Amino acid sequence: MSADDFAVFKQCMIDLDNYRFRESVLSRWLAISIKGNSVSDFLMVNNLNSVIVYGYGVVGKLLVEELANKTGIDIVAIIDKNAGVYDEVIPIISPDDCIPKHDIMLVTFMDTNYAKNLMGERSSNVVGIDELLDGFKIYNH
Repeated sequence: MSADDFAVFKQCMIDLDNYRFRESVLSRWLAISIKGNSVSDFLMVNNLNSVIVYGYGVVGKLLVEELANKTGIDIVAIIDKNAGVYDEVIPIISPDDCIPKHDIMLVTFMDTNYAKNLMGERSSNVVGIDELLDGFKIYNH
């Protein structure tokens, strides 16, 4: 296997892991929703009203849509590496920008530890969407 072939294979494996993560998150989220619960309600019950969404891919856009439609939840910013690409009402900032005050930062991609390390002292409450969904404890694996 050449170096180029290996690089393509490695990228395919990363893409597959990302797909599996999205599928797992979305299926658990749907199961929670079918039972009449929501991420926004969970946040409000736990007094996590000021939210930053980290990652504006498929899961991030769906999360923003749910939270934006809920009175009492304030999405103070979206963090994304492609911050200049999107045209949204909610501020979209780069991971290197100044991080606004918030109660929770929800990471919508697989590597929550990457986000935690990158944020360092700038955010003490960084939680992966998968971890948050695990908090519901109402679905079966």
